[in-house]
Amino acid sequence: MMLVYLILPFVCSSTFWIVGLYALVAILALLIFLRLNRDASGPDDTSGNSSNLLSHFLLNRNFRVYGFVIFTIWSTIGSMILFQQENIRIGQISYYQLEIEAKKNSDEILRKSGLMSLMSQTLDQVSNELSQHNSHGLSEGIIQRISRLSYAFHPEPFQYLEPDSGVYCIERGLLLIALARMPIDSASFSRIKQITDFSGADLKASDLHGLNLSGAQLIGANFQEANLRSSLFKHADLRGANFWGAKMNKADLSYAFLNRANAQWAEINDARLIWATLKETDLSSAKLRNSDLSYAIMDLVDLGGASLRDAQMVCASLTGANLDQANLTGVNLDQADLRLANLCDANLSGAHLNEVILNKTRVREPNWLQQLNLWQVQGTPAMLDDLEVTADEGGKNQYLITVKRK
Repeated sequence: MMLVYLILPFVCSSTFWIVGLYALVAILALLIFLRLNRDASGPDDTSGNSSNLLSHFLLNRNFRVYGFVIFTIWSTIGSMILFQQENIRIGQISYYQLEIEAKKNSDEILRKSGLMSLMSQTLDQVSNELSQHNSHGLSEGIIQRISRLSYAFHPEPFQYLEPDSGVYCIERGLLLIALARMPIDSASFSRIKQITDFSGADLKASDLHGLNLSGAQLIGANFQEANLRSSLFKHADLRGANFWGAKMNKADLSYAFLNRANAQWAEINDARLIWATLKETDLSSAKLRNSDLSYAIMDLVDLGGASLRDAQMVCASLTGANLDQANLTGVNLDQADLRLANLCDANLSGAHLNEVILNKTRVREPNWLQQLNLWQVQGTPAMLDDLEVTADEGGKNQYLITVKRK
């Protein structure tokens, strides 16, 4: 009990409660002292030898009360002193940490300022080379300089700041936009994209329509609400990129890597995503009408509430995909893999389901297989005669399409 009392300042975050509890203990100690002092009986017997006198003194009730009160006062004072010292130490550590963080930010600002001046000089050199060559080509030296400049904008190699995957690089975005607006020939621009890292570039709300970014490294880039109509992203590395609300109609993302990208509410109508990799990509509420996703790898993709009307998804891998409330009217899912997928409340009117693979697929209706004709579905799922619909124990009002056990 006394140990808990002594460590109280270190476990209680409020000084008000600490002082209040100590005051309560002091009042209780005083009341006990007064009560015992009033009940003490007769004068002390001081006769006898010295050992009896010492024993009598130690067993005396008043002595115990005095000792208890003195111990309480001194332990309280000592504990409060230690508590205040601990607060001072924590405050000093916090102050030093703030100083270090401010120094890091100051160093980073100076570094970025110098790099921005270097970027301006580099872009001037690019303009000079373009004006001197009718072919609008760039020398390998200037291309290498652009690559090193983009690499320098990343804070991680300099260790001034801790790398943060959630922070976008405005400077890389500015560099890419500036290069895109220059009349650089396709060969030189392809070489720039080949050796330059634009990961984390902040391109929010930028107008990049029709731009050829095929093969570019844009991991974790920010394209939120950007205009990407008719842009080319073939073979581009767009893992973890943010396409929230982006306009990507008629864009070509064939063979692109879009794992764990965020494309909520994006408009990707009439786009090409053949053989694109979209594992765990968030496409909820996105519009992919008349888009071609044939052979796309879309395992664990979230298409909840998405509109895929008349889309082509032939041989697409949709294992574990969420298609809850998705509009799949007229979509072509021939030979697609829908194992472990969620088709609850999905609209499949006029869809093509020839040889589609179903196993442990979640649906809302117990007679889902029989309603395919009612929905005017074209073709029949693979192994239709061996499929059965059973109640899903893990989901309320859901059923599983499984292969019958033989």
